[in-house]
Amino acid sequence: MGLTRREIRDATLAGRVVESMALAEQLSGCLTRREAKLLAVLPYLDVRGEILEIGAFQGKCSIILAKSALAAGVDRTYACDPLLPLSSTLPVEARVSEVNLPQVLHQNLAAHGVADVVEFYRMKSSELARSWNRPLKCLWIDGDHRHSGISADVQIFSRFLVPGAVICVQGVLRKCGGPTRVFAEQIVMSESYGDCGVCGSVGWAQYIGDDVVVQQQWEQKVALYRRLCRLVPHLVLSEKKIRENKVALKLLGSLVPRSEINPVTWLNERNAAYRPTIDGRILPVRPVLSGESRCAV
Repeated sequence: MGLTRREIRDATLAGRVVESMALAEQLSGCLTRREAKLLAVLPYLDVRGEILEIGAFQGKCSIILAKSALAAGVDRTYACDPLLPLSSTLPVEARVSEVNLPQVLHQNLAAHGVADVVEFYRMKSSELARSWNRPLKCLWIDGDHRHSGISADVQIFSRFLVPGAVICVQGVLRKCGGPTRVFAEQIVMSESYGDCGVCGSVGWAQYIGDDVVVQQQWEQKVALYRRLCRLVPHLVLSEKKIRENKVALKLLGSLVPRSEINPVTWLNERNAAYRPTIDGRILPVRPVLSGESRCAV
């Protein structure tokens, strides 16, 4: 008896996760092994739509997304970045000097065989927004880490999300206050998103469109929001170089659930909530919530 479609998918997904975690250690960039595991799963979402990455830097996330996309049967991903080496919009650890970022990015994509998969736009996300008109099933935001910049990215590009899509914000538990504030206020507390959580330092949420957030989801969303909000004052003071309380940041950050995901379980839960129909419409399927916290992923 042959393998089912899901068994084949799970087998390829397992391989992609292992390679993605290895790439997370090999390539330059801030993505950790834990976060790479989440990134590798995203192209396997059943809903139709494009995969867009805002903030490519040297291509670490672009490579992982593209390789997983190919394994999932998706032949194209999109990324945009102005590639400014000393940009003040980047977290301090990502700023580099005397590096030809466009050349490094192209070399990295080519070296990993995905130069023809990633459609790259060397421009700010605000410039890309003027012409972007494609539906999205995955939106990965790791560009301008200032509050104003990341808030604009969420507002502009979230309107292209299809029900069942997943939005991810990188840097939620790092020293920049922007990602934490925007993720907590504009995503976790939004009625447009259902299940949500933090994996490593990546905040994620599933877009539900006009569907209704159920009571248990609201309880979990509010619990996550409260824990994230405790970090905000300390992050802002640290970001503005007024005062840094490392002990408080470490303690409060440890209270935010951010454990590793089980790739197959996480993907099945996301795909179970929304099913594409033959004519391309997305129909919500009311999930039966388990006892374990959906937000603590």
